[in-house]
Amino acid sequence: MSESDDDFAKTHARKDDLDTSKISARLAEPHASAQKKQILKALKRYGPMTSEEITRKTSLNLWQCGRRVPDLRKAGLVVDTGERRKNESGRPACVWAVAQDQSELQFDQPPKQRSRKSLENENERLRTALREIADIPHTPLNGRLCQNLAKEALGE
Repeated sequence: MSESDDDFAKTHARKDDLDTSKISARLAEPHASAQKKQILKALKRYGPMTSEEITRKTSLNLWQCGRRVPDLRKAGLVVDTGERRKNESGRPACVWAVAQDQSELQFDQPPKQRSRKSLENENERLRTALREIADIPHTPLNGRLCQNLAKEALGE
């Protein structure tokens, strides 16, 4: 379920998005795999569900679930059952299920070992994103808190 490092940011932030959206996409990448696993585990354990129902069975919020389900669908791991259920707002919502050929997914396998070079590349990518956050001019919208957290994470 992993995508190449560059592809993730490209597919999760549009060209016309603000720079903060592109930074956020890069920062979300390390969490995406774990979020996808949570969704797959929930669907396997509880059966077909809407995104709202998935959020009630996992620690994910609706935004996270809404970003990961399309990734899983694109990868052929989940399918739209064609069924629709009303969500909390009363609108019809897609009911998702684990793809037929994925019914025997194994989640308790040890994580894949990553090369030192891969970890160094990921570390540098995250440090670059943190530097970009730290350099964003302070406005009421982005707040000084993000800047201070980024600087703290960088050890500055």
